[in-house]
Amino acid sequence: MRYILITLLVISPLSITIFFFLKNKFFKKKTEEYKKLDIIFDNEEYKLSFEKFCEEEYSIENFSFRVDVLKFKKLLNQKSKKEFAQEIFKKYLTEESLLELNTNSIKKEIVKNEIESNLNLKSDLFDSILVDANINLSDTYSRWITTEDFQIIKQQRVIVDSVLVEFPKRYKTLIVKSSFSESIDDVNLLKAD
Repeated sequence: MRYILITLLVISPLSITIFFFLKNKFFKKKTEEYKKLDIIFDNEEYKLSFEKFCEEEYSIENFSFRVDVLKFKKLLNQKSKKEFAQEIFKKYLTEESLLELNTNSIKKEIVKNEIESNLNLKSDLFDSILVDANINLSDTYSRWITTEDFQIIKQQRVIVDSVLVEFPKRYKTLIVKSSFSESIDDVNLLKAD
């Protein structure tokens, strides 16, 4: 018994240090992946393509859950928030759900108790489960970025971005040159360039 206690006391601090090091490394990597998910959900083209891919992979529940949680977070009216929280719970977190998320029952129970017992729900109510959905979405994302659809959208985006960067420069040049032009015909010629 004594040896076990001594071993635990010696190994324990080292184990805790290693655990926190690995945890921080893991969360830093996951945070970067979640930023990529934010970019997808903020861009309508990417979002629609990713949604289609999730449907094709039969993993739409994580995508839909994230969309609904983001809507939930924006609600200000507590009555609407509670009703929507109940909808989300029923849609994604019950065993009868067709879109049941792959998350543990303890997290589900905590959320259920919060919904049932509180009149004022916090915006972070679903965050612990959103972490699980994001992990699954990150996995789906890693396959989606290899698809032809993503590559086409990405290339179109590069072209649009380069036009948007180039347009202000050309427009500025047009204004400067047109201010020195003698006639409207000169301005029209500049536009043709």
